[in-house]
Amino acid sequence: MTGARMPPEAMPVSQRRAILILSAALVVAGAVFIGQGLGLLQGRSFMVNDRSWAVIGAVLVVVGLGLASRFRTTR
Repeated sequence: MTGARMPPEAMPVSQRRAILILSAALVVAGAVFIGQGLGLLQGRSFMVNDRSWAVIGAVLVVVGLGLASRFRTTR
């Protein structure tokens, strides 16, 4: 089965859980990047008030939410 993807329902629960944890980490990191890029989170960081980090954060949030919606299971 080369090149074929396993549907999320056929994946082990532990693997789906790991992907959901990764997606949650991406969303949280993206939110922090957005906050620092927009100057909402202050500190001594090169990311504060740099709009490019807000854009990168938004991409991380979208990727994290996309992963979560792809691999979540309905009960």
